[in-house]
Amino acid sequence: MNKAQKKPLQLQDSLAVRILICVLFPLIAFAGLLLSQGKSPLVAYQTIITSIFGSAYGFGEVIVRASYLILTGLAASIPARVGLANAGGEGQMAIAALGTAVAGSTVLANLPGVIGIPLMLLVGMICGALYAGVGIFLKQKLAMNEILTTILMNYVATYLISAMLFGRLRDPNGWNYPQTVEIAPQLRFHTFFGTRMNAGIFVAIAMAGLTWYIIYHTRVGFAVRTIGGNQMAARYAGIQVRKIQTWVFLFAGALAGLAGAVMVVGVEGTASYGAGLTRRLVELGYNVVEVLRPKRDKARPGEGKSDPLDAERAARKAASGKGCSVPKSQDGWVEAVRQLYVARRLAVATSTSCVACAKSMLTTAPGALRERFRGRERPKDLMPLLARGRKAGDALEESVLASLRSVAAVWKEARSQVESLDERIRALLEANAPALLGVEGCGTTTAAALVVAAGDNPGRLKGEAAFSMMCGASPIPASSGKTDRHRLNRGGNRQANWALYEIAIKRMAYDERTRRYVARRTSEGKSRREAVRCLKRYIAREVYRVLMDPNPDGAAPEGPELARMRKAMRVTQKKAAAELGLSAATLGHLEHGRRRSTKLERRYYELLCELERALPQTAS
Repeated sequence: MNKAQKKPLQLQDSLAVRILICVLFPLIAFAGLLLSQGKSPLVAYQTIITSIFGSAYGFGEVIVRASYLILTGLAASIPARVGLANAGGEGQMAIAALGTAVAGSTVLANLPGVIGIPLMLLVGMICGALYAGVGIFLKQKLAMNEILTTILMNYVATYLISAMLFGRLRDPNGWNYPQTVEIAPQLRFHTFFGTRMNAGIFVAIAMAGLTWYIIYHTRVGFAVRTIGGNQMAARYAGIQVRKIQTWVFLFAGALAGLAGAVMVVGVEGTASYGAGLTRRLVELGYNVVEVLRPKRDKARPGEGKSDPLDAERAARKAASGKGCSVPKSQDGWVEAVRQLYVARRLAVATSTSCVACAKSMLTTAPGALRERFRGRERPKDLMPLLARGRKAGDALEESVLASLRSVAAVWKEARSQVESLDERIRALLEANAPALLGVEGCGTTTAAALVVAAGDNPGRLKGEAAFSMMCGASPIPASSGKTDRHRLNRGGNRQANWALYEIAIKRMAYDERTRRYVARRTSEGKSRREAVRCLKRYIAREVYRVLMDPNPDGAAPEGPELARMRKAMRVTQKKAAAELGLSAATLGHLEHGRRRSTKLERRYYELLCELERALPQTAS
C-alpha cells in the first residue's frame, strides 16, 4: 500500500519539477542576461505583462501566435519521445497552408462552414503528414539523417510555394498579386473582440490535450514512452520500433500541417493602392495585416527590388508577424477628413506656386511696371492688386499685366477653395472630435493632420508611445562615450510631426506654462531644438489621450456661452481672468470664440459655478 501510494506522488512531483524548470529557468536566465547589461528585469517583465494584458490587441496577438507555437512545438517534441528530431515544421506548415488554400477555394468552396472548416483542417493535417512522410521515408529506407533532410525540405517547400503562386495556382483575378484563388468567406475563422484572435487557439489546446491523452493513457503512448527510454529494451519487449517511429513522425507532420491551416492574409500598402483590397478582404472575413515598407538598401543590400521579391518579403513578414500592423479602416469620418485634407494641400500648393510665379514675373517685368507694384510683398496685398491691374503701356507691359491677372485669378480661386475646405474639415472635427480642437495650440489644419495619421481606428495603436513613434516624436538615442543625449526622429508620419511642431511653436509663443518649461530645459543645457523635441513628445501624449476619447462626456460650454453666464452673474472679465491666472485679453479671445481650449473652458465653467454657488451667501 505504501509503494502504491508513493508512485502517483512521485509522478506529480516530477511533473511539478518539469513545469518549474520550463517556466522559471528561462525567466531566471533572461533576468541574468538583463542584469549583465545593466538593465532591470522587473521593468522588462512589467513591460511584457503590460504589452500582453494592457490592450485587447496585444492579448489577441499573443493568442494568435500561441496557437502556432503550440502546434509546431508538439510537432517537434513528440518525435523526440521516440529518438527522432523533426526540424521541418516550417516546411510542413507551409505546404499544408498551400494545400488548405487550394482546397478552400476549389472543392470545398461551396460547403457550409460547419462542414467545410473541419474538412479544411483535415486537408492541412494530411498535407503536413505527407510532407513529413518524405523525411521519415528517407530515414527508414535510406538511413539519411532526419535533421538534415527536414531542414533542407523547408527550403524545398519555400521554393515550391513560390513556383506555385507565380505559376499554375496563381489567381488570374488577383490584381497581379502572387496568391491563390480566394477562400470562400464561410470557411474562415471568425475573430473575437476586434482582434486577430480566432478559434485556432481552441484547436491547438484540443490537440495538446489529445496528445497528452495518447501518450499517457493508451497502449501506443506506452510504446512511445518505452522507445524513448530505451530502444533496445523496447525491441526485446516485442515493440515494433520502426513502425511506431514512422507513425509518430507522421502524426507530428499532421500537427504542423494543422498550424498551417489557419491562414493569415498580408497586404502591403493598405493606405494607398491596397485600400480597396483591404476593405474587400475585411468584408469577406479575412484577417488583414499591413506589412510595413522595408528600408531600401539598408535592410536588403544586394537583394534588388521587383514586384515578385516584394510580394515574397511581404508574405514572409505576414507569416512571422514581424514588421506588421493593423491597417487603418478607412471607412469613417476620418477618411472624409483625409480626402478634404488632401484637396486642401493641393489648393495651398497651387496658391503658393501662384505667388512665386507672380513675384518671378515682376522681377523680370519692365521698370515702370515694377515700380507700380513695389512695396507690395505680402501675398494678401499683392495678389488682389494684380487682379485689378488696368491696361497701360506698350504691348509688352500689356502682356505682362494680362499674365499677372491670370495668375492672380488662379490664386484667388485656390484661396477660396482653401477656406471652403477648412470650413468642411472644421465641421467634421467639431462633430466628431471637439476635444482635439480644444487642445492648446491645435487648430483646424493641425487637428486634421493628427486624426488622419491616427485613422478611424486609433485603438490599433498599442499606446501613446506607439503613437509618438508613428508621429516621429519619439527620441532616438545618440550617445557616445561620456556624452548621453538623444536626437530628433526623422522618421514616422511627417505631416503629424509637422502638426506637433506647430502646436509646440504656438504654445511657446502664447502659453506661459510652456515658456517656463522651455526656459527650464534651456537652463539645464539643452538647445532650443532639443527643448522643442521634448515638448513634442509631451504634446503627442496629450493628443493620443484626446484621440482615444475625442468626444468626452460632460464637456463644458463654449466661450460665448461662458461669457453670457459671466455677464448674468455681474462678474467682470478682469476678475474672472485674475481668478484663472490669465490675462484679460486671453480670456476675451476665449469668450469671443477666437480661441478654443477644452481644459480652459472646463476651468472657466467650474469657476463660474463656484461663484454662482457663492452668490446667495453674499446676498444674505
